[in-house]
Amino acid sequence: MKRLASFIAALALIVPAAWTQTPPPGDPPKPNVNQDPVTPKLDADSKATLLREIEDILSKRAFTPGVDFKKWPEFMTKRKEALDKAETPEEFSREINNALREFKVSHVRFMVPRQAQQRVNPTASGLGLGTAKDEKGLKVTNILPNSPAAKSGIKVGELIVEAAGKPATEPDQLRVDVGASLKVKVQATDGTTREVELTAGTFSAIRENTVKMIDEDAAVVRINSFTNGYKREDIEKLFEQAFPRKYLILDLRNNGGGAVANLRHLLNLLLPTDVPYGTMIRRDMVDEYAKEKGTASYDPLVIAEWAKNKYKTSRGKLTPYAGKIAVLINRGSASASEITALALKEVAGAILVGQPSRGAVLASIYQKCSFGYELQIPVSDYVSIKGFRPEGNPIPVDVTVEGRPEPGKPDPGIEAALQKLRGGS
Repeated sequence: MKRLASFIAALALIVPAAWTQTPPPGDPPKPNVNQDPVTPKLDADSKATLLREIEDILSKRAFTPGVDFKKWPEFMTKRKEALDKAETPEEFSREINNALREFKVSHVRFMVPRQAQQRVNPTASGLGLGTAKDEKGLKVTNILPNSPAAKSGIKVGELIVEAAGKPATEPDQLRVDVGASLKVKVQATDGTTREVELTAGTFSAIRENTVKMIDEDAAVVRINSFTNGYKREDIEKLFEQAFPRKYLILDLRNNGGGAVANLRHLLNLLLPTDVPYGTMIRRDMVDEYAKEKGTASYDPLVIAEWAKNKYKTSRGKLTPYAGKIAVLINRGSASASEITALALKEVAGAILVGQPSRGAVLASIYQKCSFGYELQIPVSDYVSIKGFRPEGNPIPVDVTVEGRPEPGKPDPGIEAALQKLRGGS
């Protein structure tokens, strides 16, 4: 029972390898301002404590086949001078993460207290809109739901022609402190203008998952994350609306991943029951292989082929979808998104459209450190049912679509997916 509990805990999360992907229009913009509390200086004793904790966690708990996490002290020695000079959490964290990158795997990251808090309570600060330079001003490319910009009635595609009484030419003109107000002149798509006063604030950064019907035969379901905002009942309602359609497009672009349990929930809606789709390679599995075979192997493909326990679908609340599926992915699609896309391709023959994925698929957990810091560490690898290891190997697409969607114009990814689903070349 104890071993089972530790296994479940180890596979609790699959999380993004990176959180700084450039969002496409319709996704949340980068906040116009990020108001952080005053960052205290770190003394030598605090840094020494954190370094000891990081070494202990990496050496005893982190696992990826073939990676020696006990090399950590070697990586640290090269950065001793920089670490000694680091005075703020951000400076210290930057050096730690530079060293962690030497392991050359995803899902290993050191977070300052602010980042650790935002991980469980994602928030953004500022006005909540993204813009791009236009010859007449700043064109609004995206607006974050629940933000001051969203509540003001400003819409994607409109132009901000003035900010604080001056011609709007640079996005930085829209950066103001939380609590401060900014008057802007907005030009609507019909050419009329109006003045809007915005007050910067702090608000939820969780994006809404959506379903959109296209013509009479297709539906697009967008899933933004497998963690924040993934509510199973809501997801099921989206698919209930989409399932009557002949074609389903699952949009996982810029979805950085999330909880293993949620990706399994989604696959249960789309694949038949009791279908194997992959293998998680854990430390105990590698040990069992060595014991049975009399020789060790750290090759995930070898271990996956030998392993008897596969990840399988189970019965969901809905009858699994029976139509044709396309999955939209890009470089922002990571971890749980990659497992989902690969499973749908290999098991259900789904078409992958867009750009290759990130190639960052390790199950990971978060370990608390002193003073509010956190260390994310990998605990298992993943191999698909047909023997593809996506960690370090971005998943290729069947149909390549370059560029990003533009406000007010057809989405090229969706258009390409529809053409392929309907039998086009």
